[in-house]
Amino acid sequence: MVLLSGWKISALFAPVCLSIYASQNRALWWDGDKTVMAGSETTIRCFYDKNRFAYAEKYWCAGESRRTCDVLGDTRGFIKEKYATLLTLKDNAFGTLFITLQQPSLEDSGTYWCGIERPYADIMTSMKLKVKEEPVSSPFITFLNEPDNTCGGKSVTVQCKSAKGFNIKYVWYKKSESTAVTILQSANLRFDCEVLPQTQEYYCEASNLESKEASHIVTAVVLTPSKENCVYLLVVNGIKTYSCVPTTPLFSAPTVMQTTPVNAKSLKSSTRSYCNSTCFSWAANTSCSTMESLCNVIRIMHLWDILRWGLLVVLVVSLMAIQWYAHCIRHMP
Repeated sequence: MVLLSGWKISALFAPVCLSIYASQNRALWWDGDKTVMAGSETTIRCFYDKNRFAYAEKYWCAGESRRTCDVLGDTRGFIKEKYATLLTLKDNAFGTLFITLQQPSLEDSGTYWCGIERPYADIMTSMKLKVKEEPVSSPFITFLNEPDNTCGGKSVTVQCKSAKGFNIKYVWYKKSESTAVTILQSANLRFDCEVLPQTQEYYCEASNLESKEASHIVTAVVLTPSKENCVYLLVVNGIKTYSCVPTTPLFSAPTVMQTTPVNAKSLKSSTRSYCNSTCFSWAANTSCSTMESLCNVIRIMHLWDILRWGLLVVLVVSLMAIQWYAHCIRHMP
């Protein structure tokens, strides 16, 4: 009997091993390694020889080694508890196994295997899955309640929110002359009289492991300082979207108790006199707009009276002229 050395034995069986590997490789393959965003949804396709394995059971497992990988799901309906609502396997029996993973996290990055069950040795092929966080977008500022509440000294809450990104952390800063001071680690910032002794500037920063972005500046303009009854404006990015107008009128007309009927002509005359003597002196006062409108109405009524009497005079003169002309015609020779 001839004894063969180790390397000769390896050389003897190498073609067989390569043949088996090539056969398996042609029987099962991926559509390539994948990089996906955390929190998104991704579908991975595993292709197989439909003529040989259309009805064979297939599975998906995670791990560096094919011998010790952890089966996460299979085509029999088994799904590991951790992925019960996140993982689905669908075999179309025409050569493609669809593996859909929802909301992948950074911990899901690693090596995965697609396998076909065989009586003696499963056919398996591996792929790499990399999960990374989506970069955050520039956060925008919104008011969670009516911004003009600031005019009455009430509290107003603003929210910092990024439209894109996953696992986002929000931090609010107050600007000073030399640096920015962290004041709150939250998306929402509440303004009220107690925290606004003077005009201040604020901004929000949104960040995750991939990137960070800052919001526009929010300026709290203090108009009337007070710990309880202050008046302030919130201006975002230098754009003033509302203003605080005094709600108390600068002039209040005295209340007149009327006990006897008033002649319309005398009322009109007295109102006209009131307008001419008083209202025009208030033209610069915005609270006089209502009275000025009344004065304009009285002026129109006055002009109508003049026009009406003028028309009456023209009519009388016309009638007299017609009568005189008729008289002249009758007495002509």
